Amino acid sequence: MWGALLAVALLLVAAAVAAWTSQRGAEDAPRPVAVRQALERDGTPGSPGPTPTPPPPQRAAGPTPAPTEAAAEPSPARPDGPEAPPPAPPPAPEAVVVEPPLVGNGEAMVVSVLAPGAAFATLRYRGEAVPLLAEGDLFWGVVAVPIAAEPGPALLSIETRGASGRLMHVVERGYEVVLVERPVDYLQLPESVTRALLSPEARAEEGRLRAEQFSTYDRSPRWETAFRIPAVGVITTEFGSARSVNGGPVGTPHTGTDVANALGTPVIAAAPGRVAWVGEMPIRGRSIIVDHGAGVMSGYHHLEAVEVPEGGLVEAGQVIGAIGSTGLSTGPHLHWEITVWGTNVDPLLWAERRYRP
Repeated sequence: MWGALLAVALLLVAAAVAAWTSQRGAEDAPRPVAVRQALERDGTPGSPGPTPTPPPPQRAAGPTPAPTEAAAEPSPARPDGPEAPPPAPPPAPEAVVVEPPLVGNGEAMVVSVLAPGAAFATLRYRGEAVPLLAEGDLFWGVVAVPIAAEPGPALLSIETRGASGRLMHVVERGYEVVLVERPVDYLQLPESVTRALLSPEARAEEGRLRAEQFSTYDRSPRWETAFRIPAVGVITTEFGSARSVNGGPVGTPHTGTDVANALGTPVIAAAPGRVAWVGEMPIRGRSIIVDHGAGVMSGYHHLEAVEVPEGGLVEAGQVIGAIGSTGLSTGPHLHWEITVWGTNVDPLLWAERRYRP
């Protein structure tokens, strides 16, 4: 009997030892990584962590299949809410004005355009680009119709650009050139004068000096009103009149307006400006060129005396010189010129019109 009881007791002890050993081995086994990281983040080792996410299924060995178009170009994430509308295009230029719309050959016209949102505007005219001046949303400039221009309708265009220089709009407008009938002057000059002052060398030097005078321009316009006639006297030769010297063929039209008076008669500045050039020219004689800005210059030629320094600023009506007979001249007079971007126009019209928008 006692032997049977002892055997039962030994069996119970062995079972208990086996159960304790099994539990201890389970506690010493490593935990899954995901669970360990969750417990360490939680800061309470031994506390139950979240259920680990099962690892993604492993792809079988072999070549990787090419991605589909959708996988290669995933759709971009959209912000919450409705899509923003595309930016509105810049407004087109408004109220393009050409004044006057009928312009004579050898005359000037003002071109203006209202272009909200534009930073720059350029006028394309007779194959050249003229920068327009900005006054708020208004852009404008003055251009000349050469005296040799053919009559009839013509076109100009305006380009507007943003601050980055990107082209915004191009608009075209028409104008019409009308032929102005001009007289012919028949001059009689001594042969010695024509030989010296109308020689090829004299003409070449005159052309070189003219190119120098019109090589740079002041941008901002300085005039606000019509110009003044710069000398008191008699108008003896009008702008554009053709000339025949000593019975020869009718040649180049007259490039300015001649005002005759006594030697030494004061000559005034026709409008505010900067004295851009002072010097002697073979044909035009002693001369002053005043830059009024925006491509407009006035010239005072055949002077006896000069009263202003080159580079100085002058006001309208300020005395700048005196009538003389230097250069190619038959007597004391002022040869008065106005040029727009280097092209001669009728000066007397500038005494009648403001030439601003």
